[in-house]
Amino acid sequence: MTRIKIYLLAFIAAILFGCSSDFLDKEPTDKLSEDAIINDAGYAQAYLFQAYNFLPLGFGDRGTVGHEGSGNGWFFNFSNITDEARNKSTYPKAEKIISPGLVSPTIKTHVECWEPRYKAIRICNTLISKMDEATFAEEDRKQIVLEARFVRAFQYFDLSKKYGDVPLIVEVQKIDEELLLPRDSQSKVFDFIYAELNEIAALLPSHGDINGSYYGRATKETAWALNGRAMMYVNRMSEAATLNKKIIDTGLFDLHGDYGQYFETDGGYNSSPETIFEIMFKDPEKTHKYGADAAPVRFGGGSQHCPTQEMVDAYDMANGLPITDPASGYDEQNPYVGRDKRFYETILYHGAPYKGDHMDMLFTWNDSKGQYQATGPDAVLKTGLHTVSGYYLRKFTQENVPLEPKPSTNSWKEFRYGEILLNYAEAQNEAAGPDATVYDAINKVRARAEMPAIPAGLSKEQMRERIRHERLIELAYENLRYWDLLRWKTAEDVLHDKKWTGMKVFEDKDTKELRYERFQLRNKKQVFMPRQYFFPIPQDEIDKNPNLEQNPGY
Repeated sequence: MTRIKIYLLAFIAAILFGCSSDFLDKEPTDKLSEDAIINDAGYAQAYLFQAYNFLPLGFGDRGTVGHEGSGNGWFFNFSNITDEARNKSTYPKAEKIISPGLVSPTIKTHVECWEPRYKAIRICNTLISKMDEATFAEEDRKQIVLEARFVRAFQYFDLSKKYGDVPLIVEVQKIDEELLLPRDSQSKVFDFIYAELNEIAALLPSHGDINGSYYGRATKETAWALNGRAMMYVNRMSEAATLNKKIIDTGLFDLHGDYGQYFETDGGYNSSPETIFEIMFKDPEKTHKYGADAAPVRFGGGSQHCPTQEMVDAYDMANGLPITDPASGYDEQNPYVGRDKRFYETILYHGAPYKGDHMDMLFTWNDSKGQYQATGPDAVLKTGLHTVSGYYLRKFTQENVPLEPKPSTNSWKEFRYGEILLNYAEAQNEAAGPDATVYDAINKVRARAEMPAIPAGLSKEQMRERIRHERLIELAYENLRYWDLLRWKTAEDVLHDKKWTGMKVFEDKDTKELRYERFQLRNKKQVFMPRQYFFPIPQDEIDKNPNLEQNPGY
């Protein structure tokens, strides 16, 4: 075991048990730990790695071992509160609380992240302040500060996305100083993120200059990627276009050759030219259960994250036409033929090949009971453990890896080149219109999926709709759709007062031909009211700090 791993294991206990949740941020009480940070680069790096361990994890919190990130749901992620998917089970907070619009300051929904984000910020602030006193090599001290600033900016981005105005704390608070701070404006927080990431990007190493021992830590391109995504979120499109273009212009990244296989890989140094930043796992020290939660029950999975029929319908035909176009060739009774290649790599449908078999969703006629019954081993609602929509999620499920008892180790690709291309296309289109670089970026993404190029001569508005649709397909189930709907201010139109649908597949009792019938899901009607553009600040935080004002509507 390496020296730094020994430090990390020994130091985690001090970090976790030394953190108080009484205040937003306070000076650590463990003076020995502070001395260790100052006097030993190994301890300081272990403390830094613990801060990284609080980064948001797109797989969600359920079954995760060895990662402290929280706020992306338990037994669900943000895809389950959009038009992309529904939970199979009714008890996850996505189904009970969030989708029906019942979020309140006193109900825990597993998207709360106030306390863990400020824990991470305290770690970062401590590191940044202590490096001036550190006795080890200046190069190491400077690098630790740069990375701590990156993690801190990431924490503030996640906080402000969810809560809007938040206290902006950039120094270690002392016990005898004012701890009960009011909220700073979201614009001030994003100004800080923009300036901070620009400054550290100029000093961080480039992805092209690092080696395997550094991989998984912040690089120049990671800072640009986070900053570009953040600026898009607050509609600062000119800055966003510039930042994403910087990544493209490095020439360091490209699209992975196999879209579906990419999301099943464990990742790691030089594993794919598409990856800019990922959270990696290694059994048994660090694992997750997303694959086991999502995969079909017949193959050892939990059948969660069931794609909706609305999401299935969003995939165009391979000729580039939507299924609603009479010229597309779409056949309602043969609905899965000739679709966008990404459909087959993302969603499991009736007849889909999977784990050496084929998905069987059939309902067949039972003479003795005089009705159709779910006889296919994967059929919708066959038992309480089966899909609620007639579809299962394929993306991320590691088809060639046994699910039980082995946990998942495929990495979470937080920033990848496919997103960067679409981020640039959208930001540049909004800032300057659909110039040639916009077409180049979106068409590169489509080319990997063997989809035809976007038609020439589109207006800015037409290109906007094309890009938004491409994001839905290319970035499906990557936890970006929810935030896209919020930043576009279209969440009320897309999500409010909606009942989602699924598909049942019948074998006709007379002709034995297949018949596809849409049905309404049993899940509660989705509600999205104006107040839901922000989550409520947890009431216990309001109770501890009377200077915090609650978000409107809560």
